[in-house]
Amino acid sequence: MGFTIIDTRTKEEYNEAHIFSAISIPEKDFEKLMDLLPPDKNTLLVVYCNGMESGASRRWAGKATAAGYRNVLIYSEGFSIWKKKKMPIAPL
Repeated sequence: MGFTIIDTRTKEEYNEAHIFSAISIPEKDFEKLMDLLPPDKNTLLVVYCNGMESGASRRWAGKATAAGYRNVLIYSEGFSIWKKKKMPIAPL
């Protein structure tokens, strides 16, 4: 089973740096960018934002669940912690 990593931050934040292989679907643009999501609603979706204090990934996950996606996980530490841990980011 595959998975998709989704950056729910703004497009500007995504363009500056993001988790390697993540796609950008900002929370505020969920409805108009839904076609970027996998057609299989059982696909694991891993979503992140700047951390739980921002709430974007939590709101995004709610929208995805309402759209029928059944396997949505939130990386609650967010991008700043990912980067701090020196995990893979893009652009390099």
